[in-house]
Amino acid sequence: MVVTERRASEDPRVLRTRKLIAESFFGLLQENDFSSVTVQQIAARATVNRATFYAHFDDKFDLVRKSIARDFGGLLADRVPAGSKFDRETLELIDGAVGEFINQVFGHCHLDQQLTSTVEASTHETLRMHVKELLRVAGNRVDPDSMEVVSFTISSVLIGNHLAGLTRSIRKDSGIPSIRAVDLLADGLFRTVDLAQK
Repeated sequence: MVVTERRASEDPRVLRTRKLIAESFFGLLQENDFSSVTVQQIAARATVNRATFYAHFDDKFDLVRKSIARDFGGLLADRVPAGSKFDRETLELIDGAVGEFINQVFGHCHLDQQLTSTVEASTHETLRMHVKELLRVAGNRVDPDSMEVVSFTISSVLIGNHLAGLTRSIRKDSGIPSIRAVDLLADGLFRTVDLAQK
């Protein structure tokens, strides 16, 4: 069963259909609030039927989660390849990817509370898992409990800082620049938890 699911998810036709559905959905979000977009509208714009939509996604929330995992996960993998040394430079690369992704998503959609919450939670989870894997593969001496705390902290600080930056720019406030957040994060983490290479 797992082999069949894996082959189906790698099938170019399946990938094209998912991409078409996602593009249709995000196109609708440029015109409408998340709460007003329906599965029927998404399917119609994608020129698929609702059954096809539901064969790939549970609902529009699942579509957002899977799209973020794919797109943001891909951006992180491109910017910070597996096996990278986990250090301040890596944190800066991750921070750059977070900023780019958040600006992309929040700059091109009509945002409402449902969408904002779903995007934030999905982005956070994708980043947390990516950081955790980087720590594991990089050979850092971090026990599993600390690894969970470190990955959660990095994700929370970087995403929170970029979301706050969007709010500050909308209100024209000044705030902590992103690089300062990386400095604070790196100083605290590298002092508190042994992130040294094995």
